[in-house]
Amino acid sequence: MKRIDLTTKNQGDSVGEQPPHRDIEIFSSPGARPVSVGAVSALLLSIVAFIASSLLFLFTGEQAHTGGGTILSTIAAPSYLTTPPSTAPSSPSSSRSTFPSGAAMPAIVSTNVPTADSSAGRQNDPSAKPSPGNTRSAHTAEGATAPSASSGGTTGKPSVAGVTTEPAPSSSSEQTTDSPVAETTPPRLFPQLTASDRLLFYGDSVTQAGRDTANPTDLGYGYVADIAATLATDPALSGITVMNRGINGDGIVNLVYRFDRDCLALEPTIVTILIGVNDTMATTDWGNPVSLEQFEAQYRTVLSAIRDQIGARVVLMTPVLTPIDEKQTSWLPDLDARIDIVKRLAGEYGALLVDTNTALDQLAAEIGPWAVAEDGVHPGAQGAAALANAWIDAVAR
Repeated sequence: MKRIDLTTKNQGDSVGEQPPHRDIEIFSSPGARPVSVGAVSALLLSIVAFIASSLLFLFTGEQAHTGGGTILSTIAAPSYLTTPPSTAPSSPSSSRSTFPSGAAMPAIVSTNVPTADSSAGRQNDPSAKPSPGNTRSAHTAEGATAPSASSGGTTGKPSVAGVTTEPAPSSSSEQTTDSPVAETTPPRLFPQLTASDRLLFYGDSVTQAGRDTANPTDLGYGYVADIAATLATDPALSGITVMNRGINGDGIVNLVYRFDRDCLALEPTIVTILIGVNDTMATTDWGNPVSLEQFEAQYRTVLSAIRDQIGARVVLMTPVLTPIDEKQTSWLPDLDARIDIVKRLAGEYGALLVDTNTALDQLAAEIGPWAVAEDGVHPGAQGAAALANAWIDAVAR
């Protein structure tokens, strides 16, 4: 290749005159056709224009007619695009444009479109976190299908003409009202009793059931202890007081003698009395009879004192006996007469009656008298449970 000397002048040219125009010839090899600088410049400008158009095509959101994927605009729109007025603020990461008349509008994917709050009547902040439960695009070009958006955008209501939107969810589906849950009170197991009640069980050895008489809080192992354990299952009765004042060998006269100490002084709200079998045994076996008249009169003394001096509710339990032999069977006529007195007094004084004698008779018919009370007088575990259940059903429920 020959070197080009651009400063060469023709002979005869005067100083300061411009040389006549001539093409600069570039030779790549001997015999090659010369190429003008103008043609080269035109070629380069065409290449630059093509590259610029291609870049502009890529970055303005244009979509190839061959069905390529949607491209989000990340640069300013060219001059032939105009941004329509919108009541909703535009997302910084997306641009919505109106195409000139006759131009095809590509489908647009919404990535962060503010949602109109249907419950409050105002639009949310554009910077609010999109709802993860709605991933469908709200924008669809006329006659096109909205593509699925993977960005988790929320549904908005655009103001662009010719754009259809999914209807915003109703307030009933968009928001839920958390109504305060009312605290429910557990059902009362023993509605006839209260935590402030003081229950006194007053009687003989059937009530004592092995309690330590030196310990005023000891309940023994009989029906009184069973009642206390059952009442403890009701939270509403937390703090209720149960007192056992049964003493072995006592008859009705003994309840009169120790009334002030073992009843009045304890200020009970409910007094339960179980007495009578020892009065029968004293009459039929011990040689120290207590007539039915004496029994009723002394019983009235106790009931009247409770009514007049304490004002407590009264529960009368019929005396019990589960005969295991002929001797004990012979006691039944006298005992039955005393049971009748107790029933009559309960009605007269307005006391609750617990027919414990019948409860044990029914149990003895099922499991045998010895299983109820080995000695016929003092109930065992099953007999005590039967007494407790009878009292609970009559008094507490």
